Amino acid sequence: MKNKDYDEYVLSNIENIKNKEDGNFRHTKNNELAGYRHPQGYIYISIGCNKRITAHRLAWLYEYGELPNGVIDHINHDRADNRICNLRDVTNLENHKNRKMHSKNTSGATGVHFNNKNKKYRAYICVKGKRKHLGMFENLEDAVKAREKAQKEFNFHKNSGRWYMSTERYTQKEILFCKEYIKD
Repeated sequence: MKNKDYDEYVLSNIENIKNKEDGNFRHTKNNELAGYRHPQGYIYISIGCNKRITAHRLAWLYEYGELPNGVIDHINHDRADNRICNLRDVTNLENHKNRKMHSKNTSGATGVHFNNKNKKYRAYICVKGKRKHLGMFENLEDAVKAREKAQKEFNFHKNSGRWYMSTERYTQKEILFCKEYIKD
């Protein structure tokens, strides 16, 4: 739900910070980074009197003049990478279709695990909060192929299930992608 008064309040209180091409907000007086990194990985910035906003929502507001309709998805899964070319306004359901690989994953593939009982790989996918069984497979490659096929069928983002990329080192391909995105 949009709140134009809040949008205007935020915009009127960000004159002391500016968004750089690297997605970071900096104070205009000393060029120091604004905000702090929350343990979950998001950057929070204080504005006005005891108000704080996540840097990705602020970047969206700064770029488009209004807060997003849905949630902001970090395309490369790095919650501190707030370059506008890495952000997209999506529904919560779409956001769940672009999750990074879980830290406790043991197979190396999202939605695939080894079943010790029958010594086969089980593939599954979660769609609209329901887990769909994709089959049991003799080898990991076949289970991964089944999962990838299901991801395409259910319109998952191409980065879904991948580890996030570090924002400290952008590849030449990422830099070119962002430049092209910003141009359009």
